[in-house]
Amino acid sequence: MRGNITPERVKTEFERSVSYNQTIGLYNRVEQNEHFFVGNQWEGVSAPNLEKPVINMIKRVVLYFVANIVSDDIGVSAEVFGGGAEEEHIMRVVTDEISRILENTKARTLNRKLLRDCAVDGDACLYVNFDPYAPVGDGVNATQGEIMLETVDNTNIYFGNPECGDVQKQPWIIIMQRRTLEEVKAEAEDRGKKDFDVQEDRDTNGANLENESGKTTVLIRLWKENGVVWACKVAGDRFLMEPEELGYRLYPVAYMSWDEIKNSYH
Repeated sequence: MRGNITPERVKTEFERSVSYNQTIGLYNRVEQNEHFFVGNQWEGVSAPNLEKPVINMIKRVVLYFVANIVSDDIGVSAEVFGGGAEEEHIMRVVTDEISRILENTKARTLNRKLLRDCAVDGDACLYVNFDPYAPVGDGVNATQGEIMLETVDNTNIYFGNPECGDVQKQPWIIIMQRRTLEEVKAEAEDRGKKDFDVQEDRDTNGANLENESGKTTVLIRLWKENGVVWACKVAGDRFLMEPEELGYRLYPVAYMSWDEIKNSYH
């Protein structure tokens, strides 16, 4: 399967997904919802001589819902059934490590943003990835590599089967990122691609069509082979990261919708 994954195929899948989102009006809907949420409810109305009063009840209602949901803090406790003292010690270590990751990644703050995005845009997504270069600890015990959490706009994630709402049943998932040329070139060099040529482009997904100077599009493709998750990254017409086995059994993506729509993940 991975032998059939090419940069051209990833770009084609991405472009088809963009067309689908345009067909269902996702980009226009999200843009309109964002305008209404921030109080810019007269956006697009041509009435220069008309008073434009705004009573923004939407923002107050959304923030009230979000505040109520996240008012209780999140805690994690790992336990083992039928184990001895050694197993209990391992579970305490696991619990402490999960708590550390939640604190370092500011997961509780991200939860507030996720709920806000879900209420306003209709969907919310959390992408879990591993940064091998992130410093962990200090002094003689310092190491590298850390689990990271990243929110993804619903206009920047694409499912292989848009009629299926179950993330783990998707044939593939593409996450679109807008990154600076310097970031992409630095990652390419870290991956041993010394002469990686990447050009500035525009965000063509229909959501942000303004010309963003000095940025390029990076596509992260996730898929499963024999129950194991694989990933690759494409920038321009080349692999930024070759197809690589991640060792996961589940896609590192949490996705939720504010309201379920039949036969659609949006």
